Amino acid sequence: MIKTFIIDEPVLLSIGFLSALFLPKGWGGSVFKTRAFWAGSYLALGFIALAAYGYFLAPDWMFMYLIPAKSVPPWLVVYALILYYFLFLAGFLAAPHLGALHPKLPWLGLLFGIIASVAVVLPLLPAYQVVASFEEFHRGAGVPLSESEVSRKTLLPSILLFVSGFALLLWARRQKG
Repeated sequence: MIKTFIIDEPVLLSIGFLSALFLPKGWGGSVFKTRAFWAGSYLALGFIALAAYGYFLAPDWMFMYLIPAKSVPPWLVVYALILYYFLFLAGFLAAPHLGALHPKLPWLGLLFGIIASVAVVLPLLPAYQVVASFEEFHRGAGVPLSESEVSRKTLLPSILLFVSGFALLLWARRQKG
């Protein structure tokens, strides 16, 4: 995986684990025919769309100023965004198998993803909190994340995505096996 906004990967795994927790009890068919899969896909694809928009708005921030975004070919970013969906699928498909081993393992997978999402940001907190170009960041300039275009343009869509996605997961839970 390319050096990118490294919170995305554990978030997508977490969305997969979370979505699988809403699979109907006793479901005997393909998990791809469940509401939980479609609700999870909605959440994952919405998150991926927000990440893609982040690459458009602030590419150097998305790369956490580890490398200049202009040095990465655009096709590689598209490739990474496509692979993001497979991280969701990995979590979604792993959870039922882990649950067969022990009912708490899918919950531990979800917890691991959440902890990893936080832990991976901590060493990069100064970079996470400032939106700038690669050159501006390394000169000590930039805009605080809370005042940035990234925050202004993605906060409300993010909230709407996760509220509607959780509502869809609750709806998925009602599907009969």
